[in-house]
Amino acid sequence: MLINIAVSSEIYNNKSGSIINLCGNINTCLNAKTGGSNSKITIGINGKTKINKNITGLSYLEFSSKTNGNENLYNLAHIGIKVPKIGIINYGKNYILLHNINSWVNLSVSRKYEKNYVDEISKNLLTYTNDSFFNLIDGLNFSLQYVGKSQTKTKDDIFKNHEGFGIYADYNIGHGLIIGGAYSELDKSYKEHESKNFRSWNGGAKYEAKNLYFAAMYGESKNRFLKTNDDYIKQLNKEINGIKDFGFMIQYFFDNLHLKPSVSYMKKKEKSQYQHNNKNKEKDLEKFILINTMYFFNKDLTAVLDYKLNLLNDNNIGLDRNSINFGIGYRF
Repeated sequence: MLINIAVSSEIYNNKSGSIINLCGNINTCLNAKTGGSNSKITIGINGKTKINKNITGLSYLEFSSKTNGNENLYNLAHIGIKVPKIGIINYGKNYILLHNINSWVNLSVSRKYEKNYVDEISKNLLTYTNDSFFNLIDGLNFSLQYVGKSQTKTKDDIFKNHEGFGIYADYNIGHGLIIGGAYSELDKSYKEHESKNFRSWNGGAKYEAKNLYFAAMYGESKNRFLKTNDDYIKQLNKEINGIKDFGFMIQYFFDNLHLKPSVSYMKKKEKSQYQHNNKNKEKDLEKFILINTMYFFNKDLTAVLDYKLNLLNDNNIGLDRNSINFGIGYRF
């Protein structure tokens, strides 16, 4: 399991208000059942520039590299401005707004096979974020997002951006409880000879008080595809009419023991229109329990042990396996 956390270190600061922070982490993971290992280095550069007394320029670049392969990725790359009481607007490669809710239950971190599904990071995103609703309603935050159409030529239409939009809002009720929801729509889904909008929404709640954390989410997607080059899944893409996601996690931090155990339940169900000649037949794509324990040697060095218990008896996508993973993460 890869631990995706980072702490910033200031590497540049001048009198005019320009600041550059460096953040990053080094993670290594060993699968106890297969003996396979996976190591990853992630570096982030966060910049701020004071344009005038009311406007601040922002930029962020995140790069990752796997040490056991040739895969180098620019995860995030966006620039923007921040105006007091108005909010932040940025453009570039960023998270889609559905990610905000998914991250509450660690869907983006704990799912080893999440790359098989619609990416939570996309290019050509214009995002506007506002906290406390223009300083009028404390605790109410919202975001608006425009997805620009990609001009990149690819052999497979599944890898292209399509024009669309997204909205997100959350509200801090108080006493550690936050609720939120997001909606996204693109102008085309991956279905041959069809032009149907890809629509997706999710909602969730999280509670955090002292050392206890609990979160749950539910989401549905219409005309959603599975992103892969596998022939079986390509055929499945022609049949899928919708996908449902559900997940929850509970976590507790034991101060004296430096331990943070958690238990998560994740389920993904697809609704096929023509599967086995039965209309609207539903089938589980993923269904598992993840038991995770983190041990903090200090604020920078962390060890992780997790056990993924598969609850599916049969799955043609290859997700029907139990796994035990041990990882070490160092942040700076």
